[in-house]
Amino acid sequence: MPLHRFYLPTLSRHSKDELLSPEEAQHLTRVLRLKTGDNIRIFDGCGLEREATVKHTNDNAVIVSIGETVSETKESKVIINIGVALLTGRKFDVVVRDATMLGASVITPLLTSRSRSFKISGDNNKLVERWQHIAVASTKQCGRSYLPVISPPTHFSRYVEDQSRSVEQKILLLEPNRYPLKYKTTQLQHLASPSTPRTASIAIGPEGGWTDEEIELAKNGSYLPVTLGTNTLRSETVPTIALSVLRFMWSDF
Repeated sequence: MPLHRFYLPTLSRHSKDELLSPEEAQHLTRVLRLKTGDNIRIFDGCGLEREATVKHTNDNAVIVSIGETVSETKESKVIINIGVALLTGRKFDVVVRDATMLGASVITPLLTSRSRSFKISGDNNKLVERWQHIAVASTKQCGRSYLPVISPPTHFSRYVEDQSRSVEQKILLLEPNRYPLKYKTTQLQHLASPSTPRTASIAIGPEGGWTDEEIELAKNGSYLPVTLGTNTLRSETVPTIALSVLRFMWSDF
């Protein structure tokens, strides 16, 4: 049975005894019911993972004794920034969870013309914190040693500008039946090429779709309009399917 994994951003190659955060300590003692002497693994979210043993537990703290370094887990060879328009309810939580498991390097919540009047405010920090917690939980579960970066909500125009500077492969996902004649699209499976990009950006629109102005903006930024086939999919499932197909095409599993 795989060892339980815990996140410790201060972990180093010289660590000996370390104190887990209150959240990780609670997960270890109250959820998993681990005890002194149990073996676990600790990772820092930046590629370092080490064996560890629970040394001391009480209601408020857990100290672990750090052991050998674990061989680095395989990370995606493509640096993927996936930009997804903010969705209603807590659907974006699903996006963060699944994009983390599928190897996204950066997850960017996008503010678009049809993002249901989402406004930038002080509460955004709380949203980003929640998504970071979800990314940590997903990273622990899937076995990655790297945490994705969760960007703050970003206007789509700014996202396109930032990505257009250096990203090799830029994809704008469109609903298959919303723009049948106005825009020439390519199905995602037809993007296969002999070379795998080093960097990629995938932009996924809101539940109401992209506006014509946003599509033109993306095309001017060298984004290629692409569909995932003939069926209309739920917004929160599109990132999962797109990442799965692309990583398979790039032989990146």
